[in-house]
Amino acid sequence: MDECSVEYRIYVRNNTEEGSERTEEEYKSLLAGYLAYLSQYIGDYIWQDQSFALSFVPRKGDSLAHIFGQTNYGDNVEDEWFIVFLLVQLTSKYPDVVVSVQDDDGDFLLMEAAHEIPKWLNPETSKNRVFIHDGKLHIIPLPSTPREITMFPTGIPSLSKALELIHGPFNTIAGPSVQQAVLRRMEGYPDKAKHFYHYVNCFIPPAIKYVLDKKPSLISAAVKAFYHRDPIDMKAASEAKHFSPKQRIMTRVCFTRCLYAQMMQQNFQPNKKSLWQLPSSTDPLYKAHQLGMKITCGFEILCSKSKVNIEKQSVNKPSGAEWERYLQCLKKQGYFKDEIEGSKLYMKLLSDAEQHFLESFHPDDVVTDDPGSTVLSLLQNIEINVDKMREEEKALPREDDDSWLNISPEELDEMLSKYRMTASTEQAPVANGQKEEFNLGKITESMKSFVDTVSSYEGAEFPGEDENEEIHFDAESFMDTMKQLLEGKTEERVESSDEEDYLSDSSVEENDEDVPEESEEFLRYMEEMDRQLGSTMIGKSFEKKEKQPVKVSSKKTQQEEANPTIKIPTNQEKSSSDMTSQMTSEETVTSEEDQIPVDVDLNLVKNLLESFSSQEGLAGPASNILNAMGVILPVDEER
Repeated sequence: MDECSVEYRIYVRNNTEEGSERTEEEYKSLLAGYLAYLSQYIGDYIWQDQSFALSFVPRKGDSLAHIFGQTNYGDNVEDEWFIVFLLVQLTSKYPDVVVSVQDDDGDFLLMEAAHEIPKWLNPETSKNRVFIHDGKLHIIPLPSTPREITMFPTGIPSLSKALELIHGPFNTIAGPSVQQAVLRRMEGYPDKAKHFYHYVNCFIPPAIKYVLDKKPSLISAAVKAFYHRDPIDMKAASEAKHFSPKQRIMTRVCFTRCLYAQMMQQNFQPNKKSLWQLPSSTDPLYKAHQLGMKITCGFEILCSKSKVNIEKQSVNKPSGAEWERYLQCLKKQGYFKDEIEGSKLYMKLLSDAEQHFLESFHPDDVVTDDPGSTVLSLLQNIEINVDKMREEEKALPREDDDSWLNISPEELDEMLSKYRMTASTEQAPVANGQKEEFNLGKITESMKSFVDTVSSYEGAEFPGEDENEEIHFDAESFMDTMKQLLEGKTEERVESSDEEDYLSDSSVEENDEDVPEESEEFLRYMEEMDRQLGSTMIGKSFEKKEKQPVKVSSKKTQQEEANPTIKIPTNQEKSSSDMTSQMTSEETVTSEEDQIPVDVDLNLVKNLLESFSSQEGLAGPASNILNAMGVILPVDEER
């Protein structure tokens, strides 16, 4: 599968009365009906690269007969989700239809519900298990009880078996949370598509305005041609054989947001020898002139790549049995709105239907594969009323605001938060300019939980990812325990008294009595190593626990009270004793300072905060791992 492409396969249930497979003619008749039904949603939708298209695929070997479609959505992922919306509507209308849809990443519907799908469902186990039927997402489950072993396959099911289960009496509908996650992504369609349109006023030649008025969708082909231009293309654009820049009018052009962003981010200045003359960059109309120049260059490149002799080429008109079936389906569904045949609105609807038919039934046709020929065909033997266009120029509506091209860090965080696990994620602790208290203890708690989880070649599990953890059964340990119970023996076990000491050094000291001799020797080596490193720069770089104050009583007073006849030392003896005591005391203090245990929790929090602060508000390892564990640190506004 090509990159940035989506494939969809429509499987139709066989005739229930006869139990026989449908013929090719039946499939083509169904195909015409499906496209006629979906035309009400597609309308004048502007596709990024390729349009929604269907074709019949006959049975071959183990492959079942079906209706197939493939669309390259380029940089606009909204095209992909609009196609999913169309397929959901199709399955809602036709209950005999089951649809599978994948892109170059596989079952991308599962990615949208990654936090909700069962743990066992992954790219290796999802083959022939994920479908759309009756307007809902279906996932064929694994058997969870002995009774279900005869119902659901444990391995990869065959396609025919999978379709049988979807149509069968068993419940294969995905859970409500999974359904909600997928349907939320399509919420608002088809009206949502208009939200992604961007209208702008710019200066273009009258011929291009005429072409865009006839077929607004050709703007995507022009943007693509300009966006992927090369030196040969620019030579053709500078010659301006088809669209002279000497005569330009301001008109309203409809882009998708993706197409508009692609045009605006292209830094392009015309050749000094070209006919294009742009005003100063400070001129209020500079943007309108520059954008119009880019559009014109795109159409020039399209026409220069035309593969046919346009002088002998007429405008494409659909014909044949497939077109007649498609037209009849449109009439049955009330597409023409009771308009009289030949009226202005009827001819407009008929033209749109012809375009949709050519794009949907023949994806390799000249209309989509060679849009330059379509442009030149539209310009054949026509007279353009420039004066009328000048009048329309005076009444142009205001263009759309393009401030959406720039987003703030807060808006970006809000967008990304929609894809985080809401159950374990806290909101950023800032509201109405007032900072809320942030519990640093949550960092250590989350890290302890993360360290305590089991990791494998598939990666580590973060806290809260797996609510229904699997039970790990150790048969050997179970038999040993049962044997001890039968023999009347029990084994004492010492457990940690406080879960908070999981990462602290005290947990090692508590279990010293239970470790074997080999471990005791190892611990002695570790203690000696700590003692030697304690006085070095490495040892002093760690934060240590606070030294607990110790109440010390006077030894002299105790001795005097216990035995009043004790001899009091002389001044010389006292001085010598004080020097010895001072040296011993200094060594003892140094030794005690070296042996103060490291505060592991404090060092953990300190290092993470320093790493987070060094990111200066950008993405980095500290924020990424904390966000995955459900911890969002407040932004350091003073930096």
